[in-house]
Amino acid sequence: MYLSLKKIKHFLFILLGLLLFTFPKHFQIFKVILLVILFGIGVIETKGRIKTNKYIITWFLVYLFFAFTWSFYGIMNNNLGVIGAFRVEFIWTFVLFFFTLFVLIEKKTIIKTIYWTSFFTSLVGIYMILQPVFGSLPFLNWIPFEPVQNISGLIRVSLPNVVFMSFLFPSLLFLNTPKTKIERIFYYITLTLSFLFILFSGRRIVQIVAALFAIIFVYQNFKKINLKILSSLVLLFLITLLLIHKDIFFFINFKLYYHMYIEKLALVGTQEKRYIQMIALLKHFTQHPFIGVGFGKGIPNNIANHEEPWQYELTYFLYLYQTGLIGISIFLGLFISLFNKLNQIDLNAKAFALGLIGYLMASATDPYIISGFDYKFPILICLLYISYSELYHQQTKYE
Repeated sequence: MYLSLKKIKHFLFILLGLLLFTFPKHFQIFKVILLVILFGIGVIETKGRIKTNKYIITWFLVYLFFAFTWSFYGIMNNNLGVIGAFRVEFIWTFVLFFFTLFVLIEKKTIIKTIYWTSFFTSLVGIYMILQPVFGSLPFLNWIPFEPVQNISGLIRVSLPNVVFMSFLFPSLLFLNTPKTKIERIFYYITLTLSFLFILFSGRRIVQIVAALFAIIFVYQNFKKINLKILSSLVLLFLITLLLIHKDIFFFINFKLYYHMYIEKLALVGTQEKRYIQMIALLKHFTQHPFIGVGFGKGIPNNIANHEEPWQYELTYFLYLYQTGLIGISIFLGLFISLFNKLNQIDLNAKAFALGLIGYLMASATDPYIISGFDYKFPILICLLYISYSELYHQQTKYE
């Protein structure tokens, strides 16, 4: 009974990860059903006893305090978007907190979730990018995404799942390499697909994050990389350059992307919309520097999103404006604490710590991390890994 429940939990958690990472904001009913089933299995396995540790409980309680305090403050100020913020930041965080109290996910399950979600997210992403060029496959018409807008080789509208590559790609790079030959082959195929998805995606911040962590990986492991692996990496790089030069990837205008990068770097000023948002948010922050204005409030004369005028692309400047120095200090302190905790466990946990940094970097220029339940999943993975590691450590300590 226990072993069968364990296998079911293993499979369902990977399936949940596939749905959350590959299809954010879609198939929500199925995701909720999977959460409920996993929670039920967790309660049966733990016999209704809390199985997490003090750190996880404290982390969630502090986050819930942060979410409730500035949601309540937003309600007091009659902020238009406070209900949505309360749902994302408090209600969904509380659901995840309750989930971690009783559900233990093994390390190997979490690692396999990273492998499989990276594979399928990249595969689906590449298919959707190529679809406008090569046409669609009838048996894949169930995929809920709209085809990307490819205008003269420039991706104008990116897929909602590409941001997860800022977490998955660094995690993949720094995870321990699988031991068996078949697993290693799958790992390198997944890594290649992830690289191609990021390359084709058109999301600059994800590309920058991936390039940064790839450089860090090569720098840290240069002495460990044998001649065979090094020559393979150089060959892959040269082949990619050749394919780009010969326009084999004719559906992507890399020269145009290059000029856009240079243009963005040169425009650090007045015409860049994010720069304008930053100046406006900082200006209004100075009017309420300590506790902000509460969740769900925008700036009337500087609206970035007409459907949700309280949302801005610069997540942390938005939180500085809405929660003040006290709120942003709590928010950033929680993630600094999470990063430090992961670094104390093992090499795989350090890989997740680097993935978390990549995800937070990507969320700096677009409000992914505060966009909905699905976008909390990278954080949940880190917390579940800590929860299982701490429990295992305590058990082995007293045996």
